[in-house]
Amino acid sequence: MASERFGVPAAEVAFFSSNPWDAFGARSFGFQVFWVNRTGQPDEYGLRGSVTELRDLRDLPLESAGVGS
Repeated sequence: MASERFGVPAAEVAFFSSNPWDAFGARSFGFQVFWVNRTGQPDEYGLRGSVTELRDLRDLPLESAGVGS
């Protein structure tokens, strides 16, 4: 797992995916998940409210990505 490989807590791993099933799996590991939902897919996995949903990577809040810290 990424957190073990890099020696950081799972909550400090940022996971980006346009696939809701990947985002669901990453959420279950405790990763910070960014679901890139470019086409407005329905939320069949109950992700909304527990992950950051983006329509485009340009919508990424830079403070969430650790930029500038």
